[in-house]
Amino acid sequence: MKDTAYKIIMYWARPTGYLSSKVPELAGCMARGVTRAAAVRKAEAAIDSWIQIAREDALSIPEPRGKPMPA
Repeated sequence: MKDTAYKIIMYWARPTGYLSSKVPELAGCMARGVTRAAAVRKAEAAIDSWIQIAREDALSIPEPRGKPMPA
């Protein structure tokens, strides 16, 4: 994934034991992982997939509201 400024919100999903993550700027974009690192990695992959599908379908892609994280 390239540098992104899309916000990733994570929360603990107690019943499942996973960390769930949502990307509020991209409707329906979410992921989950057993660790924080896994949840972030999967959320980043979900962002890439969301954007790729939106481009293929000629849909509007919201601009990120934040600034990219430094490497």
